[in-house]
Amino acid sequence: MHSSSLLSRRALPLLACVVLAGLLFGCIADRPSVKWSLTGTVWKLVELNGEVVASNQLPSLSLDPTSHLVSGMAGVNRLSGTYAQNGAALTFGALATTKMAGPADQMKLEQHYLAALGRVTAWKIEGQWLELFADKTEVARFQGLPAGAPL
Repeated sequence: MHSSSLLSRRALPLLACVVLAGLLFGCIADRPSVKWSLTGTVWKLVELNGEVVASNQLPSLSLDPTSHLVSGMAGVNRLSGTYAQNGAALTFGALATTKMAGPADQMKLEQHYLAALGRVTAWKIEGQWLELFADKTEVARFQGLPAGAPL
């Protein structure tokens, strides 16, 4: 066996690893970072009035920039209404919900969620997190979901 043939056999796996690593790094480096926006994003509630909301709960929000309508899930029922946003200021108009009944704990969460939205005066996005404030007190924290992600 020639030494060049032996060297080629040993170098081939190393070369394959280097090429694969380059391809993987290139794919990761070329992937655009997500820019979270108040409007056009589905926001899933993760904290309400400082308390963690169970991941199996469904409260969510989505704000349409064209119609200034808000929609989402209040917990058991769907919600809809209007909102007004000017810079960091944000308020919600009267919110309507469907009228389905559910388990007592989910209905209580829904009631507290809707009450918190009624107190909102400001918002801030940090990374994938949307924070809603009543004056300077955070009342709700949401996680942004990529398009098509399940609640």
